[in-house]
Amino acid sequence: MKRQFILAFVLFVSSIALNAANSVPDDDKSDNKNKAEVSSVVKTTWEFYSAIKQPSAETLANVTNYKFGQEAGYLYNQFMNIYVVREEVVPGDPTRRTVIRKPTIYNAVRSIEKQLNRELKSNKMGQEQVTAEFTNVLKIAISAFDSETESFEDALQQNRKNAAALLSVFQNVKLTDI
Repeated sequence: MKRQFILAFVLFVSSIALNAANSVPDDDKSDNKNKAEVSSVVKTTWEFYSAIKQPSAETLANVTNYKFGQEAGYLYNQFMNIYVVREEVVPGDPTRRTVIRKPTIYNAVRSIEKQLNRELKSNKMGQEQVTAEFTNVLKIAISAFDSETESFEDALQQNRKNAAALLSVFQNVKLTDI
């Protein structure tokens, strides 16, 4: 009885070892590295529909002084109104909680804002260039709110620690006016 148990155990272990050896590919590691490099180079382009029009001079005059210009300030206010909602915890209770809609996009925009602010302070980029890039990011974020953005949000999530990569993800978006 003991012998049969030992034989069954040896047979079981050897079958597991053979399956493990067959499941590992014989390719060398350099092929896997090349595949990873190619996948990181491949860029996806997203398309969102935009209904954002140029704000009037009267509307821009009402915008307080924003560090990236009046148009960026106007778009930033719209962005915050769309993505940040304050709602009552219990109806009738004055306590409110803050809910961030699509937090991946929201956090990406905030990270890009901080990075562009740093580059502006260190004079790596000019005011016009920073304003243009941040205005474009805000337009995309506002347009993405009502769109199917799962793959876009996945790309932002993968690059969440690198603001330059986040900016390049936003630059791969094509806005189509309605």
